[in-house]
Amino acid sequence: MITEKAIENLNTLLCINNDRVEGYKSAIYEAKEVDIKIMFSTLAQTSLECRKELIQELKKLGGKRNNGFRETGKFFNVWREMKKAIKKDDRQTILYSCKHGENAVLREYLKIIKGSISNLNLECESVLSRQYNMLKADYEKINQLHNYFQEEKV
Repeated sequence: MITEKAIENLNTLLCINNDRVEGYKSAIYEAKEVDIKIMFSTLAQTSLECRKELIQELKKLGGKRNNGFRETGKFFNVWREMKKAIKKDDRQTILYSCKHGENAVLREYLKIIKGSISNLNLECESVLSRQYNMLKADYEKINQLHNYFQEEKV
């Protein structure tokens, strides 16, 4: 039962990272400004790394990986809103959408990390904590840019 819950949690995070990669790849295609494209590429790369590690952890547990996406719910809505902002070429709204999406990702990671203490081994806990910190660093970069452009408008 404990292993099943751990596998379920890892697959949830795998889906989130799949969504994040696809969302940012789509955003790269839609974006016009080079610096935004580079930022999206960097954000997608973080999730590619997370995804690879999550797959390794699932293998260690003997779990079957979910290659799916969450095409409904909060993550899908964030990418849809970001796509609208990109089409309008509204940097402030793009960054706000990114910030909102990254915040949702961090909340889900924290929920799983805090709720999984008893069903994950120390190595897996360490992987998830490190991934959380990488994703939090991405969030902080977006937040700084968002605040910078918000101050520039004033």
